Amino acid sequence: MSRSVRALSGALLVALPALVFAAGGMAWVIAGRTLAPVSAMSRRVRELSATTLDERVPVPPSRDEMSELAETMNELLERLERSANTQRQFISDASHELRSPIASIRAQLETALRYPDDVEWSAVAEVVLAEDERLDHLVGNLLAMARLEEGRLGRRSEVDMEDLVLPQARRLTGVEVDVSAVSAGRVWGNPGELTSVVRNLADNAARHAQSTVSISLREEGPWVVLRVADDGEGVAPAYRHRIFERFARLEEGRQRDRGGAGLGLSLSRRIVERHGGHLHVEDAPSGGASFVVTLPSAHWHPGASPTPRRRA
Repeated sequence: MSRSVRALSGALLVALPALVFAAGGMAWVIAGRTLAPVSAMSRRVRELSATTLDERVPVPPSRDEMSELAETMNELLERLERSANTQRQFISDASHELRSPIASIRAQLETALRYPDDVEWSAVAEVVLAEDERLDHLVGNLLAMARLEEGRLGRRSEVDMEDLVLPQARRLTGVEVDVSAVSAGRVWGNPGELTSVVRNLADNAARHAQSTVSISLREEGPWVVLRVADDGEGVAPAYRHRIFERFARLEEGRQRDRGGAGLGLSLSRRIVERHGGHLHVEDAPSGGASFVVTLPSAHWHPGASPTPRRRA
């Protein structure tokens, strides 16, 4: 019996280390093969930079957690690439728009200084002030857009939209402004941001109007509806989604829209949507374009319909 025990012990002393070594080797090989895709993904991610976001990590052929991880990383890289492209395009467009009034101011002043005796300085001052106002408006819109992109929202309170609409209507020059349909309408929002919406829509209507801008404001059920219409050429249905893109200006309107940068409508829609409303464009009764802002009334209650009504 003791001899059998000794024989078994000797065999175990030899076989057990071999078995442990073999099991460890198999585990190392399996782990290496399993983690090889992770190493490949790690190497690819380390090679990525701001200029190579179009590259993707390799997806292993096995339909398991590793391939799912690789696909998730590629989706993340795709979102980062879109965000980077959007930022680069935004910076490029903003630089182009800022350069225009700056170049105009410089040209006016250089010409005036070169021929000081032949220049009416009051006229030069008017042009420079107009370009400076355009520049200030553009910078303000850029800063507001940046705040919205960062998710920074202004302090909210109850606002009477009539108090915002009438001062902006009185500010318009060169066109007849009809505000006979403006009545009280209270919403919950930030006065400064909503003033920016009204100003952008009013300025846009004045630039495109032939002679008249019509502004109406009234409560329609649980909504406060603001309409800013002009008697210009209007916007074709095929282009109505494009005009709300940042720095978008239709080619046929560029000659008449020299004062615009193509940012006000995009900013206005973002502000309205952050206030729980909607902004769209439709045909105006006068034949031009009518921009319709629909905001929840300050007296909105949970039982109200969450979808603003839109006219066909």
